[in-house]
Amino acid sequence: MNKIYPALIIILLALVTGHYFFGPKEIFIKHKCHLQDTGVCNVSEGGVNLELKISPLPISATQDLTYELTTTGIRPESITMRVLGHDMKMPRDEQVFELEAFLKQNLFKATRVFPACTEKLMKWRLYLVIKGQDKWVRTTFDLEVKR
Repeated sequence: MNKIYPALIIILLALVTGHYFFGPKEIFIKHKCHLQDTGVCNVSEGGVNLELKISPLPISATQDLTYELTTTGIRPESITMRVLGHDMKMPRDEQVFELEAFLKQNLFKATRVFPACTEKLMKWRLYLVIKGQDKWVRTTFDLEVKR
């Protein structure tokens, strides 16, 4: 039994080291961009540049909202947007959907009805996750929607 422990430790270290060197690199982009003010936000980190546009402005609950993402520095395999109510006093309202490739290679779009809330002013957080072959990128955007 005592001979098994060193072998298990070596195998565990090999797995962790292999994942570190050969697994996808994860990048979290922090920013101070106010997406809702202009409808467009440019963020970059680690050689990855993202431009997210939303329209129409102002955002209205229960109305279609178009999300348009342009990427450089990463070749996305999938892009997921999660829209989640933040600091809500009611059960969580959440949308999860993928942005689909558009005509240009690095352009992705989705149109969804923006969720509704009973509050007069609602804070929402957009979670954007881009999975590429060699790296993953995550970032968030905050929105305030009046009803």
